[in-house]
Amino acid sequence: MKKKLFCMLLAGCMLFAAGCGGGGSSASVPGSDSSGSDGGNSSSGPAMEETPTPDVEGGVHEYDIQPTGEYIVENGRNTGYSILLPEGADGDLELAASELQSFISEATGVRLDTVTAEEADGKYISLGNTGLAAAADVEAGEDLGENGFIIETVDDDVFIVGGSDTGTLYGAYSYLERELGFDYFHIDVYTLTYTDTLPLNDYHVRDIPDISLHMPGYLYLENNSQAMKRMRYNSNYDVFIPVGGNMWHNSFSYFPKSAYEATHPDIYSEDGTQLCYTAHGNEEEYEWMVETAFEVARDAFIAYPDRYLISLSIEDTMTSCTCPTCAAEKAKYGADSAAVVKFLNRIAARIDEWMAGTGAEYARDYRLLFFAYHQTNAAPAVYDEATDTFRPYDDEVVLADHVAPYFAETNGDYTQNFYDEGTANTQIAYNMRAWAAISKYLYFWSYGTNFAQFLTPYNSFNAVQDIYKFAFECGTDYMYTQGQANQPGGATGFSYLKVYLESKFRWDVNADAEALTDKFFDAMYGDASDIVRGVYDEYRVLATYQTDKLGYSGSRSIQIDAVEQTYWPRSLLSSWISRLYEAIDVLEPLSASDPNHYAILVENIESELVAFLYLYSELYANQTEVSVLNNYRTECKRIIEKLGITRVSERGSLVTDLFASWGI
Repeated sequence: MKKKLFCMLLAGCMLFAAGCGGGGSSASVPGSDSSGSDGGNSSSGPAMEETPTPDVEGGVHEYDIQPTGEYIVENGRNTGYSILLPEGADGDLELAASELQSFISEATGVRLDTVTAEEADGKYISLGNTGLAAAADVEAGEDLGENGFIIETVDDDVFIVGGSDTGTLYGAYSYLERELGFDYFHIDVYTLTYTDTLPLNDYHVRDIPDISLHMPGYLYLENNSQAMKRMRYNSNYDVFIPVGGNMWHNSFSYFPKSAYEATHPDIYSEDGTQLCYTAHGNEEEYEWMVETAFEVARDAFIAYPDRYLISLSIEDTMTSCTCPTCAAEKAKYGADSAAVVKFLNRIAARIDEWMAGTGAEYARDYRLLFFAYHQTNAAPAVYDEATDTFRPYDDEVVLADHVAPYFAETNGDYTQNFYDEGTANTQIAYNMRAWAAISKYLYFWSYGTNFAQFLTPYNSFNAVQDIYKFAFECGTDYMYTQGQANQPGGATGFSYLKVYLESKFRWDVNADAEALTDKFFDAMYGDASDIVRGVYDEYRVLATYQTDKLGYSGSRSIQIDAVEQTYWPRSLLSSWISRLYEAIDVLEPLSASDPNHYAILVENIESELVAFLYLYSELYANQTEVSVLNNYRTECKRIIEKLGITRVSERGSLVTDLFASWGI
């Protein structure tokens, strides 16, 4: 049945690929396009036939939870428990206590007090490194990293201890998930099991995220610290040290051209777009570069004593210096990056010397990052075909312990994974494996949206889990999947689902994507879930046809102009618009019984409407009745303004320009 449904939907995509036909029942949107009869199937169904990459090994997610027969909350009554914090706890530890207190109270009606001193006969949910945890010999091992945690039950007490305060917070969320069904899907959208009991279970849990650090790729999430933490995203602002206000693409912040170009011309590339990482062979200038970069980094470490990641990374161009010295380095090592590695190794040596001496009070386990990006994407490594392994070209390009590549490549195709041969990602995957083999650490900047068309869906759904698996197998320590990082209000094109799935894959790359998707739709759209899921499933089939047959794939697919009739059949757009309004109609009874929940669910559906209203309005204006077109455009504008969306693309194109072009 699954294969039959897939073939039927794919045939429909092929039939309407030229943009012919009408579609959709009218639902409640005024003046909807009802020029055809292809209403579509609103039931949930498989998105496509695909064979996922097998599970990868190495993750640590150990859960042994057994009942004790005792209770923390029994029949709506606290059996004597409090939440215990260490003296002076703040930040994420305080938040962990607050979240436990809040969600346990909401689920059971019982509010546990928070205390910082235990009593002899007390019973506790203990957070972090409390005295009680030390007495019970419960402590976090170094292997937990920053974000891993343990949960242990000893006698009547439950201990949640992370590798850091943030790890303890994540452990609190895991405890809530296991005991009360807590999961967080989007801003103000979460699940919770309502009950009058909270059992005391015997916990022996050790859980470490597969990818240690994970940053949000959407500005709407980065701007909401509560949602970001509940989805277990980290913040760049907690770990990254800016230089000249820039966390990356900051080489000219170390060496401003306005200050140095006239007096130190050899430190810049021949075309002036990058640094020259060999100083054109001028040894005196090279030593000056190293010392100057060290001094800038030193001052930044002093200014941000609680952060440990700092980059000296190339400017955002596809260029490198081509002077004779740089050309010789490239010829020797087969990579523009060799000169960069040598330069940063020298800077790291100066930082290490300073931190071991006069800068001891600022010493930390830091990382000095550089971009393995565009011209520096390839590693100075040698591939052994017989063993399928890499090694450094020589000792001079072995990365120092505190130096790491920040791997990124916009020339990739993020509709495809990094495992399959013969895609735009084949060479990029080769390069990433090479860096992983010659560096102690690997940082990965991935991509997951169409930067030329923010308002359209981008089919990274097919590849996202496999990309996270590949990253994990390469030993990635930090991952950032860039979406709409400068779009403040929200997103469309089922981007919220991506954000949710990425948060889960970061933690466990083998997570069940289908089960997670089912949970997401039920939570996000309530009683209208089946209708919205039907639209999503049909889009996924069309998206597969777009990538496999219509060319919406290949190198730099994240920059394709996707607003083409070939990609978006009129009948399907019309059908999806009508059915999403039908989904809103289904929710109407909730408007009286739970108006706040109703408003959230409606906005979630409207968020997906934007993509299809926009595409229809742009592509089929000349084939649509004026009243229908005006209604679609007016609705699109209303929702965009409601969500606070400001951009049509990453650079330059604003929604205000779009509205002006529509005459509204």
